[in-house]
Amino acid sequence: MATTPIIPFSWDALQRTRQWEALSPQQRVWTRAFIDNGGDKLAATRLAYKCSSDRSFSCMSHEVRKHPNVVSFLELYRVLTQGMPSREEQVADLLDAIRRAPPYAQDRPRKLLAQLTGSIPERKKYTFKDADDEPEVATPQGSPTPSAAPRVFHPGQLVTHRDAAGVVHTGRVVSIDENGKPKIEGVS
Repeated sequence: MATTPIIPFSWDALQRTRQWEALSPQQRVWTRAFIDNGGDKLAATRLAYKCSSDRSFSCMSHEVRKHPNVVSFLELYRVLTQGMPSREEQVADLLDAIRRAPPYAQDRPRKLLAQLTGSIPERKKYTFKDADDEPEVATPQGSPTPSAAPRVFHPGQLVTHRDAAGVVHTGRVVSIDENGKPKIEGVS
């Protein structure tokens, strides 16, 4: 069941999207036929491609349906016609993506799954209230110095700080106090 309202759209507007532009001419014929015939992959393949046998049509329909550009366009079409997927559908899709991904590519889907299910909160960014005591973000040697220090800091960030005597100290933000100022450790 969709959780967001359906967005009104026209077929002309859909054809101006980058997803439609990414399709080849045959993929455009296939996706239009697939949508018009209610999702019959074989009928859409017979209309868009020339194959010598039923087995070839079956293989080709599978290949076209799994092509990244076709998948992207059909996802856009689904969102425009049915609304955004529910949280349960998103979790199911992420679990499927994690199962299919090689181990080295599972970190991002796992993190997104944890955020979606509420297992880990998104990283909070803290801001400074007083510009006078604000540390600056450290820049690598040889790179230009930022014109103004950012007002947003997060734990683990490397910063420099000039004390009252004018001496520059470098350290890492360990935590942010209730006033929004970072606690810096390893200051040199």
